[in-house]
Amino acid sequence: MNLIDTDFTLKEREQLEVAMGSDKTVLWAGRPVAKMWTLESALPVFSGVVACGILGYITATVWGGARCGSSVPSLIFTCFLLPFWGMILWQLMTPWRRLYRLRRTAYLLTPQQAMVLEPTCFGKCKLTAYPVQPGMVKEREVEPDGCGSLVFAYRVVHGKNGSHQIPQGFMNIPQVQQVTEILDSLVAAEAPVPTAAADIAEQKASGDKSVVGVIFGCIFALVGLVALVCSGVMAVDSQRIIEGGITAQGEVVSLQQDRSGGRKGSSVYHPVFRFTAQDGKEYRVKHNIGSNPPAWEPGEKVELIYRPDNPEEAVPNTLWGKYAVAFILGVIGIGFTVLGSFLAWYSRRG
Repeated sequence: MNLIDTDFTLKEREQLEVAMGSDKTVLWAGRPVAKMWTLESALPVFSGVVACGILGYITATVWGGARCGSSVPSLIFTCFLLPFWGMILWQLMTPWRRLYRLRRTAYLLTPQQAMVLEPTCFGKCKLTAYPVQPGMVKEREVEPDGCGSLVFAYRVVHGKNGSHQIPQGFMNIPQVQQVTEILDSLVAAEAPVPTAAADIAEQKASGDKSVVGVIFGCIFALVGLVALVCSGVMAVDSQRIIEGGITAQGEVVSLQQDRSGGRKGSSVYHPVFRFTAQDGKEYRVKHNIGSNPPAWEPGEKVELIYRPDNPEEAVPNTLWGKYAVAFILGVIGIGFTVLGSFLAWYSRRG
């Protein structure tokens, strides 16, 4: 059998031919049995559904407060929630991601080596080659339908609950008994193991990086860029108020309490200012930045600045009062952009 006789794509055949070297004999070629719904893929979906309900309740609570007038803080808090929504979506897509990966995984067996070609990010592939030698099959699993797995190595993963081993090799292949017999005959014949095969025992293409880290890094960076754009827009609006604004003496008439979730200590107080504009009309303006404890008390005098064409957007004539929203969004944007860019770069780097 030659590679041209397999159902591998042209790109897969080209990469496998490079790994095969001068040995062009193909004893067996195939792909894993593509099963979308397994215990491995169902558990992330279940946890994603639970997390979706929890995060949905939090988001609804936040935007419930936005209807009470605290839309700017709600927008800021939503920026933090977007990456978590992306992570939940990634979990819910696990069965389809698994099916995509299995359908693009290729297995190849030659007299000298067993090769596994797996898709990674950005259309690249990871090639792992195992020299044919005695004891190469660490474990064999056979199911009643004839499918099974041949484990050639174990990858150690360290987690919060300790270390565990992930089997590597020909996983969930059809006619596993046939492949086992071929390997047994090669080992019995003491097939030579060329140096070239050992050198490429763990080949990785330039795109063999953590696709999860790259995607989440891009999501974080995108949220950061959006926050930076919003920060710039708010800064420009504040500068327009300063350039064409008119100052007026205002008074704090009340403090409006906004709750998030209704728990003690989660409330902020927005001062409501009253002032008389240049047109002689009296206006009441709620400050878009709240705090706890409140920054002003009822009856306190505050100098305000506003544009003559829009007195309802008056803000305190202080550096923080004029640039608070732009500053907060800028800090969020810089933090998310730097974190996301570093995560994507680090994952892409390896």
